[in-house]
Amino acid sequence: MLKKFKKKNTIDNNFHIITDETNFNIIESYKAIRANINFAVPSPGCKKIMICSSYSGEGKTTTCVNLALTIAQTGASVLLIDCDLRRSRVHKLLNIKNDTGITNYLSSAIKLDEIVKDTNIPNLKVITAGAIPPNPAELLATPKMAELFSEIENITDYIMIDTPPICIVSDALPLAKLCDGVILIVNHMETLHPHIKESLEKLNFAGANVVGMILNKIKIKNKYKSYKKYNKYGYNKY
Repeated sequence: MLKKFKKKNTIDNNFHIITDETNFNIIESYKAIRANINFAVPSPGCKKIMICSSYSGEGKTTTCVNLALTIAQTGASVLLIDCDLRRSRVHKLLNIKNDTGITNYLSSAIKLDEIVKDTNIPNLKVITAGAIPPNPAELLATPKMAELFSEIENITDYIMIDTPPICIVSDALPLAKLCDGVILIVNHMETLHPHIKESLEKLNFAGANVVGMILNKIKIKNKYKSYKKYNKYGYNKY
């Protein structure tokens, strides 16, 4: 059973994925981000989107999963790849096995169809991280990773990639240039400006197309004056 948000007045993506009972503002925020991605990456064909953060604990994994889920709800096929090979969490959020994954594919002769896993969410498939390797940065930078992207972009509409914090390790940087767009997760009133600057400098140096940032953990007031004019349309319950 999917978990619920504990606090309905806080956008806090650290541990929960959205459900039908999730706060209306949070669901609509993800839908807005989904629309913005389509505008920011207008190129036809498969859209490869990398989600990253400066440091751990900023909600990038849950944001990545929720975005993949929200996009899949439109009927588009989505493949979510867990490339955080040091601290993989995608499989835990979606309650699926992590027996084989991307590390198995990159380090051996295992086939692609052996690592792609179904989920209980329509249109959403996952490649988990697999076993923790001794050399994650080198593994993700191999030519076989680029070959993987070339192969799977022909069979899905979106590829969503969860990556490690880029101010801690360099694992995500080789992936950035392979993606159509990169999104940086920033925590409201927590992520420091120097950390954001450092992250953007590293991404730019890697040749990434940074399409925007997502501001996470925003405190939302229970009532807005502007809501009053929407009451006659039935929005007052939100």
